Amino acid sequence: MTHSMTTQAPETPFPALLKSFRATYGLTQQQVATRLEIARNTVKSWERGDPRRKPHVLMAEAVLARLTLYERELQSSPVANSPTPS
Repeated sequence: MTHSMTTQAPETPFPALLKSFRATYGLTQQQVATRLEIARNTVKSWERGDPRRKPHVLMAEAVLARLTLYERELQSSPVANSPTPS
């Protein structure tokens, strides 16, 4: 099954989308934070749904757009330890 940021139901909460993305690609909070150029604690707070750190709707949209681009890169890069075609 392939995960896609663009195929998630629009009503899926932002924390669930973020956790699902990380789980699908085996990424740490730090890896996502580095890619988004934010602090790991921000990713952690977003995933917990901390209302004090809840991103503005436009920020959440921007994060999802950047994760979609990251997802495309991850899907197109070769997987480590995978056999090479002969």
